Amino acid sequence: MKKNKRLLKLIDNFIVLSFDQNDNLVEESVRKFSKMLGNLPTSQAIPALSDYYRMLKERIDKTTLTIESPIDLSPGQIERIKSYFGKWHQIKRVSIEINPSLFGGIKVKIGDMVYDNSVQRRILELKGVING
Repeated sequence: MKKNKRLLKLIDNFIVLSFDQNDNLVEESVRKFSKMLGNLPTSQAIPALSDYYRMLKERIDKTTLTIESPIDLSPGQIERIKSYFGKWHQIKRVSIEINPSLFGGIKVKIGDMVYDNSVQRRILELKGVING
């Protein structure tokens, strides 16, 4: 199905207006725009809401540093990782995920970029499952 260019432009504007000047999500705006898009005819509302939420997630992901570690990290370790990646990326949020299957090391994701320095990855490289 061909996408309505005017609707896509409207959604782009909603995305911009869904964040404040500090690039923080404004939940009231998200509720308001979701309701407006939800009031469209069903054939337009479903893809419009899907696009809106996808684009919100992409924008949030670009400024969210996700750190996966097999153990809890100290505030100092988190700050060093944030500072290192902050040289190349604007970081607004940090998310910590505990993943014991990594065995050691860390995996960092920001936007589309993934930096995997985990023992799990090295084991898979040695087995030839993935390319190093």
